[in-house]
Amino acid sequence: MAWYVEDFSEWERRYSPQFNVVPSTNWFKGQDLESGAFVEGYSDQVLRVVQVSSHKVLPDFFRVGILPVCSDTFRSIVEKLEPNVHQFFPIEFEGNGRGASDPKCFVFNAVNALDAVVVEKSSVYLHEWEAMSGSGKMTRYSRVAIKSPGGLVLKKDLVEGKHMWRTSNVLPRLLFFSDELMRAVETARLKRLTVFPAAEE
Repeated sequence: MAWYVEDFSEWERRYSPQFNVVPSTNWFKGQDLESGAFVEGYSDQVLRVVQVSSHKVLPDFFRVGILPVCSDTFRSIVEKLEPNVHQFFPIEFEGNGRGASDPKCFVFNAVNALDAVVVEKSSVYLHEWEAMSGSGKMTRYSRVAIKSPGGLVLKKDLVEGKHMWRTSNVLPRLLFFSDELMRAVETARLKRLTVFPAAEE
C-alpha cells in the first residue's frame, strides 16, 4: 500500500499558516519541485518569510505559496528511511514573532520520479478545458485527473523500496508516501496532512 497527497491545495487549509516571502532574486518556483528531479544551484539558499496569519503553532506540513514545507521532525524521518536522496531547503522566519519560536522548517523536494501509475487500472479520466494562454489566445488544455480518492493503482515493482516519490507518466503534482513512511508519520504524531490510499500490483 502507498499513500498520496493530491496537490498541495488538499492539505487542510484551516491549519495552513500564511506567509509573505521576503523578496529574493535567486529562488526557485514551485513548478521546479513537481518533476521529481534534483534542483541545482540552491544548496546555500535560505527562503526567508514573514508570517501574516495568526497561527501560534506551526503544523508539520504546510505551504508557502505552492512550495511544500515540512517540519524538521518529518525531514529526520525521511532522511532515516532514504538518506541523502531528497532535498530540504531551510526557512528563516522574520518579523512579527508569530508561530513557534525559531521552528526548524524546510521546503522539500521529493527526488524520485517514477513511471508508476497503472493508468488502465486506475480511476482516472482525461480532463480537458479551454483557457486564455499567456499570449492572449484561447488554448485547449488537457491533463489526467483522479475520479475518486483511493482509485489509483501503482506498479509494485517500481515503488518497492521507495519511500517518497512523484510520478513521471501522469499526475506529476501528486506526492506519494510509502506505507512505512506513513506509519512513521503517524507514530511521530505529525499533524495536518490529508492522504489517500493507492493500491500496488
